[in-house]
Amino acid sequence: MAVGVLIAFVYVQVRLPVHAATRAQATATRLLLAATGVGLGLIGAWMYQGVGGIVPWLAFLVGFGVAHVPAAFILFIKRERGEYR
Repeated sequence: MAVGVLIAFVYVQVRLPVHAATRAQATATRLLLAATGVGLGLIGAWMYQGVGGIVPWLAFLVGFGVAHVPAAFILFIKRERGEYR
């Protein structure tokens, strides 16, 4: 699962500048996604510490990546529609 959500993270980072109107918008969106990802990652690491042998840093990566999945989906749809800045 960690690999899948980290692919979403990379996809968002690559496609975001193409769809953002300005560089400042892209930076603000990246900061928002990073803050959300860190928050979800910390919650994941806290919730799954010591559960079934799950390593806390792996739970953090999954939480961090999950924050990027909706953005990746939106950017994918925009790419398929041909919507660019």
